[in-house]
Amino acid sequence: MLIRVEQGKGGKDRNAMLSPQLLELLRMWWREGRKPVMMWVAKSRDRPDQVLRVAAGRGYRLATFAGRLGGSVGARAVAAWAIDEGARQLVFRGLAQALRRWRQRGWERPGGGRSTGDRSGVVLSTATRAALLGVFLALIVFRLRHAWSGGRFLSEEGTIFFAYGWHRPVGEALWRSFAGYLNLGANAATLLAVQFVRRGVLGLEQAPYVTMAIATAFQVLPAALLLGAQGRGLQSRRAVIVCLLLMAISPMTEEVFANSLHIQFHLTLCAGLILAFDTPERGWRRGLYAALLVLGPLCGPGTIVLLPLFVLRALVEKSTRRIEQSAALSVGAALQLGLFFIQSPLRGHSLDPVTLLDLLALRLGVMPLFSAPVASVLGAAAYRAAAGHGIVWWSLALGGGAYFALLLGLALRDRRDPAFWLIVSGLLLAGVSFGLGMLPLAPGSAFLVAASQRYNYVPLVLMGCGIVVLSERTGTRCAGVFRVLTILMVASGALTFGFALPGLARGPEWADEVARWRSDRDYPLRVWPEDWRVDLSSRDRACPDSPRADPSVPGYCEGSWAAHVLRDAAPVRPDHAGEGAGDGS
Repeated sequence: MLIRVEQGKGGKDRNAMLSPQLLELLRMWWREGRKPVMMWVAKSRDRPDQVLRVAAGRGYRLATFAGRLGGSVGARAVAAWAIDEGARQLVFRGLAQALRRWRQRGWERPGGGRSTGDRSGVVLSTATRAALLGVFLALIVFRLRHAWSGGRFLSEEGTIFFAYGWHRPVGEALWRSFAGYLNLGANAATLLAVQFVRRGVLGLEQAPYVTMAIATAFQVLPAALLLGAQGRGLQSRRAVIVCLLLMAISPMTEEVFANSLHIQFHLTLCAGLILAFDTPERGWRRGLYAALLVLGPLCGPGTIVLLPLFVLRALVEKSTRRIEQSAALSVGAALQLGLFFIQSPLRGHSLDPVTLLDLLALRLGVMPLFSAPVASVLGAAAYRAAAGHGIVWWSLALGGGAYFALLLGLALRDRRDPAFWLIVSGLLLAGVSFGLGMLPLAPGSAFLVAASQRYNYVPLVLMGCGIVVLSERTGTRCAGVFRVLTILMVASGALTFGFALPGLARGPEWADEVARWRSDRDYPLRVWPEDWRVDLSSRDRACPDSPRADPSVPGYCEGSWAAHVLRDAAPVRPDHAGEGAGDGS
């Protein structure tokens, strides 16, 4: 006797054996119970083999889940649970069987052994990879073309980091914690620019190009990893090209472009890709991955958020190479948390779950699929409805939650490709960033997709690439739907490509500011946006230890920055979308 299981483990159809004892139990239930919550219906009463099929109800869902855990034994156990209360012990037998399978499966050895997926990857020649990388570089440079024409520092990059490196000793500037954590990438890039100017290698007029070039090099790193990655879902040139496009044109992400302050986000994106793709065979590539995973936490706390997922995948796959990656990430996290990280008084303000779902739905659902202008209009409506817990506020949260749950559920059906890990890491980063990590904003600004753009970038790219991988799955009914979503994401990014917000698209000419400073060394140089100033005077003053807001301290101190942030958090109308660039920490 057989049971026909459709779309079971791995999204495949199969026939499962049905024991005579269970068949008799089912017949007894059909005669006596016939409970509507679970129906086992014969496919055809005329067929002699009487193939049974699970049609609907709680039993189907539970049996599917248990079948993934313990195979056919788990599916039969849940069926027995729903039919006979006395047979619940079979469930634990199925779970025990799954645990024994996991224990019996050997750990992958570093030098070989079991592969975590199809390692063929996408076949691209060196010339093709170089050409794609060149196109990617051209796109990200063109997106902020006015910044490259004259050079620029963005907000704290000049006001805090460059000015601090100008006034303070090298060692102090390199290892300084700011806004609660060490940002080694920003410290080192701006300090290098200062040293070039001090030693006469470059003029002060060219100093912004140093930090912009370093930041752009780190922005190219995730694209390079993608071109060299291996695994299922990457066997199509189309998938690789679309993911590169999403990195370059995702809407409302210009704040992380050519900005050394946000090297941390590009390293977090590298970590998300490393988590999702197969472990590399070559030693040099494994060393590169380890170096990036150590460096990421030293530039910001975002990469640390992914550590539980690295450990989880290592345990699920019993992979020593995943353990190596988890260990590398743990080293960087331990250094950051143990030596540099402190709780900033401006962070840690949590959002209620419904508002958080609203923000995630707007930034990760509406904006990438229907464009930033539509998301801004809907965000303004959601903010107005939030005060009275109106229908738009609730509907947006419920719709977003259903969309994300559907993505995770479909990605989980086949864990051999990177889709699940890309989507879950994007959601985790967005939830922590918007739920706990944002700085104070003006009331209603959080509902605007243009505010705090830096938190949009990594989740948008990771989830977008996850959807691209889902669209490449063969033999699934939903592949066409995901191809449509992929087209919408590319179209949404193209719609606003090259049209950055005013504070990010244009600003004071740095060469003109330097000329004014040379005639008056006490002149505070303006950077982008122009309400941020850089103190390069001859007065070197130490910063107080307290991070409390204090506008009287030097402009490169954390107290002055905190006062600026709190001033910017003054109430504004939420329907004025993105009239400023915001802060960048």
